[in-house]
Amino acid sequence: MENLLEKTASVYLSNDGVIRIVTKATTTMGLSVASEPVYFLKDTDNPEAIGLKALEALNGFRERSVPHPKNQEEWKIGDLKWLKSLQITSWRNFLKKGAKSLLLKMKEDTITILPTKVSLKGGGGASFLEHKKIVCSTQPQELGQTILAAFGDCE
Repeated sequence: MENLLEKTASVYLSNDGVIRIVTKATTTMGLSVASEPVYFLKDTDNPEAIGLKALEALNGFRERSVPHPKNQEEWKIGDLKWLKSLQITSWRNFLKKGAKSLLLKMKEDTITILPTKVSLKGGGGASFLEHKKIVCSTQPQELGQTILAAFGDCE
């Protein structure tokens, strides 16, 4: 059986109601990184519009297309570019102000949504809550509604 590519994207909800949907890619060594474009919506937008942008981000996934950073300085440059594309200045402050995040994984016509638990240790991060994962179809209205509901499962 053929090994089908799993496409990923990240979705962030800030405390001001802005949703950021981030296209993902992997480096030439296979490490997942944020990519462009980033889509900005509001949590009051039509769920179908949110679902459509999430599908665009998932379908924009690029495997092994980003040169793998050679050193810490290149990682730092990449991180700064990522923060700028999200229109935030500090990842830790973004999380501290109550931002929530989801990981979307699409394989064929099924999408798995993983809510996260925020940690402010170090620079801040999030761990996936596998026990709260939600599976839905690629139908835009359903996907948008499920994304909005899944933010309620974040910790």
